Amino acid sequence: MLVSVFSSVCAVSAQGLGSAFDNAKTVADKSGWKTADISAESMMGKIINVALSVVGALFLALMLYGGFLWMTAAGDGGKVDKAKEIIRAAIIGIIIVVSAYVITYFVVQLATGIGLTGK
Repeated sequence: MLVSVFSSVCAVSAQGLGSAFDNAKTVADKSGWKTADISAESMMGKIINVALSVVGALFLALMLYGGFLWMTAAGDGGKVDKAKEIIRAAIIGIIIVVSAYVITYFVVQLATGIGLTGK
């Protein structure tokens, strides 16, 4: 029984990555995603945009959590201080991320003449 399990795994891995990429391209083409138009710069721009979206969602979640803690503190100074610290850290974090993005955007634009979206 073990021999049949390992032999099927070996048969699958023997296909190579070429057919896997071809299958992924076929699925992407059928779904309407233009795979031929995607350059490395464009793909990195999309990845950066997704990462910034995640950071923005995390910032929103931290702000809501800090605000919730503050509103439910019921006069407890320790909870209010904890809420203020969470909100302060979230604001500092988003300022750092946005500043890093702006600096990177301008450096890449000056060096290459194109933006992070590949345009």
